[in-house]
Amino acid sequence: MIPLRQSLRHGGMYRMRASLGVFLVWLGFSSVAGAQAGPGPEFEVASVKMAPQFNGRPPFPIPSMAGGPGTGAPTRFTVRNYFLLNLITYAYSLHESRLSGPAWLKSNDPFSGDRFDIDATVPPGSTKEQLLAMLRNLLANRFGLKVHREQREMQVYHLVVGKDGPRLKENREAAIAGESHPPLGAPGADGFPVMPSGYTGIFVKASEHSARVKYLRYPMGKFAEWLSGILNRPVPDRTGLTGSYDFQLEYRMDAAAGIDAPEGELPDIFRAVEFELGLKLVGGKGAVEVLVIDHVERVPSGN
Repeated sequence: MIPLRQSLRHGGMYRMRASLGVFLVWLGFSSVAGAQAGPGPEFEVASVKMAPQFNGRPPFPIPSMAGGPGTGAPTRFTVRNYFLLNLITYAYSLHESRLSGPAWLKSNDPFSGDRFDIDATVPPGSTKEQLLAMLRNLLANRFGLKVHREQREMQVYHLVVGKDGPRLKENREAAIAGESHPPLGAPGADGFPVMPSGYTGIFVKASEHSARVKYLRYPMGKFAEWLSGILNRPVPDRTGLTGSYDFQLEYRMDAAAGIDAPEGELPDIFRAVEFELGLKLVGGKGAVEVLVIDHVERVPSGN
């Protein structure tokens, strides 16, 4: 079992390369995603450095993030091998499809692009929301990041309820106090770890071509954001479902979109969402709030 905060570059969302195994994924999206950098909580001490350049030979530079509120090291926050793009999308809790900035920011080569390491000390008692605010302030102070928000009409996939209604099980358990990350339980009958009541998160089992995902206490807003990462397009939640739900989704990652799968094969993500969850992804245009980068430096200022 491999704890995973954020895998290979995909705009702040959690996308896995084709690899075998089970992954625990924590999605750190919060209700303060719209907050701007500015006066507010800051790291007690923070170092931002360029990560070592990749020399073309294994081991590959795998992005990782560890520590912070709700973990076993709440006062330490460590980032390794993150592109600036991913730092921004993580700090503002959005997918890169909702980010407008200079072309160079989104053209990072996964092997030779500039990546960064962060070592920071978090004030005791901080929350995950405050951690994101600290990261936004760090980006403003070290990279000169300046942003604003605006509404733009874009191509989207609306997440809606299907004609026969949703096939989801609502989970009414209260969230775990302190938003902690409990240790993984033993595998249950479905092959995923059994977690305590009140746990919110995702487990992913992936093979070369397919994925099986289990969601625990998951609200539709977060699920729509997760789909944005898979589809590389904004996914507004139009389901009207306000609870948190337990459900599973199994789909073939390389299946042709909208084409019925041959007998015995898994469907694509669109068909899986419809047939397994009773929801639909409907293409169209919609007004989307976009984070616009007014200024950002390629290289951070000195520590």
